[in-house]
Amino acid sequence: MKRLLIIICLIFSVSTTSAQAAKPRLVVNIVVAGIGADELSRYSHNLTDGGIAMLSADGATFTEARYDYQHTSAIAGAATITTGTNPSMHGVISEGWIDYTTNLRIDMIEDNLVHGIGCDAGQSRFSNQHIVVPTIGDELKEKNPTAKVATLAMNPYSAIALGGKSDTFWFNYATGAWNSSSAYIKELPKWLKEYNESGVTSGFKRAKWELALNMDKYLTRQYSNTSFRVSREFERVSIPNKAIVSRDFSSLAYTPVAIDITFDAAKQVFIGYDMGKDDTTDILNIGIDALDNIGRVYGTESVEREDAIYRFDASLADFVRFVQAQYPANEILWIVTSSNGMGSSNRNESRKFNPSQFKVIINGFLSTQLGRGNWITDCIDRQVYLNRVNIYSAGLNLADVQNRVAAFAMQFRGISHVLSATAMQNGYFGESYGRKIQNSFYPRRSGDLVLNLMPGWIETKTDEVASSGTMYDYDTHVPLIISGFGIAHQTITDDVNMCSIAPTIGRIIGVGRPTASEAPTLGQLFKE
Repeated sequence: MKRLLIIICLIFSVSTTSAQAAKPRLVVNIVVAGIGADELSRYSHNLTDGGIAMLSADGATFTEARYDYQHTSAIAGAATITTGTNPSMHGVISEGWIDYTTNLRIDMIEDNLVHGIGCDAGQSRFSNQHIVVPTIGDELKEKNPTAKVATLAMNPYSAIALGGKSDTFWFNYATGAWNSSSAYIKELPKWLKEYNESGVTSGFKRAKWELALNMDKYLTRQYSNTSFRVSREFERVSIPNKAIVSRDFSSLAYTPVAIDITFDAAKQVFIGYDMGKDDTTDILNIGIDALDNIGRVYGTESVEREDAIYRFDASLADFVRFVQAQYPANEILWIVTSSNGMGSSNRNESRKFNPSQFKVIINGFLSTQLGRGNWITDCIDRQVYLNRVNIYSAGLNLADVQNRVAAFAMQFRGISHVLSATAMQNGYFGESYGRKIQNSFYPRRSGDLVLNLMPGWIETKTDEVASSGTMYDYDTHVPLIISGFGIAHQTITDDVNMCSIAPTIGRIIGVGRPTASEAPTLGQLFKE
């Protein structure tokens, strides 16, 4: 009997060890804002051997990964990747929206009930209070409290959309230091304080943006940075104001230096948290914002944008080498993807949508229909917020007012589709544009009307020549590479919904899918 118990214990021990070995030590989730699926293949001949190329060679590349909603943006995509559901469920529709009861703007991350950590009083009062569903990191922490989950991005919106309830850090452009808030931690870790005080970021501020390659290697033919020595074959465009060097660190957001800053800080987080050092899987989320910023300001067909992609790949290769120096490749799960694509540059003012002008015209139209008054509260990210307080006070039917505005809005140049909140709440759009707009619609926050622009059109924004935020393929189609942890090299051409990433991670690390996710896992990874 005693011998039998020993055998049973040995069998149990072997089974437990196998189960533990069947999970990665660490999941590294790298989300790059503003890069489309075709860009990595377009510039692949100039990429390094150790970044995108190596991760792709060692894992699965999904060529047809897309977001199935209309309002594609950095923060919406980040939340979708980590929650496994669309904005219609996770509620991250924009950086801000209008409260219908007060007509006041609500900021997605501002929270007056918390205070900033590692910064001056009044700064970084941010939290994830408006992300209404759990992330895959939240699920991991709930099931394995000893697991370490950390998130960082220079942009606090991106960081918070990615992080959920995990320890989350963002960059303070005024001071060049990494911050957090009391929503996540009680005080800044000692190692991060020392890093902030070391002067490393000040060294980055002095860095010059010089091209990584010889000019004849670049495919694009537009440039605007006067420090570049270019041939006469390149078309010169005006220098955007945001690219001018400022006294603080804000101008770095529009240069590849921001990529280096983020990956350097990620190394500190990796070391400071002892990522992957125990038997519980850890998660490190890294948000890269610079490519989105550079694309918006310089244009997607600019030398600056192309150069930033090469620099991202080089920084990624360096970070991969850093992590793999600590652990074997089959113990790390890598995800590299994008929160949103970005359309072609548009410097044609006649093909831009002006939301301020649109708001004035719509209010004038309603004033002739309903009587003089303030009928429009705001127009934010192609969402029209009616003044419901005035509409209800006047005894008007909200759906009727929405329909009037929708019919009138369709007469504007540049608008391709309009759906009202009432239509989306009362109906089901199973196909085409209606489904994508409805998947972006969160009833408590979205506008009374949601607009979609014609292909190639963008909103009028100071210094910006490109953007995302439509249902078209250039905004929804993004790269997706899942590598390491013994995943076989393969190129998968099946259509993939980006909501599938979180439940796939959940299956691999053994915690199941996030609560709100209904998307299937990426079953191709699990075929024997």
